[in-house]
Amino acid sequence: MPDETPPWPQIGSPLDDVNAAFHEAYDGARSSAEERAPVLVLLGDVLVVDRAGRRSEHPFTPPVHHALKSGAHAPVALFSLLHGVGDGPLDSSVCERLARLRGQVDASLGKVERDAPEASAAGPLRALLEATRAETDRVLEAGRTSREALAAYAHATGPALLRLVDEATRVQLEALHAQVEELLAGMTPKERAALQVVVAGAHQARERSLGMQYFQKRLGEPEGLEERVTFAENVADVDQALALVGARRFDRALARAFFGDPRRLQRDVLGDATAAHLARLELPPPPPAAPDAKAKPGAR
Repeated sequence: MPDETPPWPQIGSPLDDVNAAFHEAYDGARSSAEERAPVLVLLGDVLVVDRAGRRSEHPFTPPVHHALKSGAHAPVALFSLLHGVGDGPLDSSVCERLARLRGQVDASLGKVERDAPEASAAGPLRALLEATRAETDRVLEAGRTSREALAAYAHATGPALLRLVDEATRVQLEALHAQVEELLAGMTPKERAALQVVVAGAHQARERSLGMQYFQKRLGEPEGLEERVTFAENVADVDQALALVGARRFDRALARAFFGDPRRLQRDVLGDATAAHLARLELPPPPPAAPDAKAKPGAR
């Protein structure tokens, strides 16, 4: 079989072989780097602790958190169904989906006290579901909608939605904290001091991630440092998270050896030089921005 084309540019020079040797050696060193310190991985609703290959899983999110999140989706579902209609009558497909949503919301209202037993959770959940049901009824009775009416509904519902999000956040943070304290209590002082944390998530969740904020505060790590608390984009399992910790360990050793700064490879290796060159580069004025089109309701 022909050799696979390397995923980096080729220049037709012996330097191509040097580059290939670098990739082979670097990738090998990163993959073989072992992290002997305990690693705590936050994967969705589960905390996984790895202590030199011994793993334990600890689900921590209570059902009420999921109930509150699902309830928060009700007004967003209504908005999404009507957003594409604009100004005008509802077609039969939209009417059917609205009627189905209305039935689902009504059934959920009958189970609020079961799904959210605490008054601090039940109140915001009931208020949001009732507002969604009332607006759905209004639209179905009218048989039409408008951008103005939809924007008014969203604006009026926003504060209630935020109250529900706040309550869901409180519930999950308290559960996460309780589970973390239980796990830390079972570690020696040396293990706690060496603990590494990986918070798995999607790219858009990185900024102000609940897990990142919590562990940065719990371990006293400033935002953006990522020495003990690391965000892992699109990591799906514990093995990938552990590989990331080992790779970062090797990168810190490499950066310390070459640049005297263990964090140097946590940013683009060309970044500092780019900033210096751009400071000296004279660029023409930026072109004027196009005037903003009139934003549609709900657009950002």
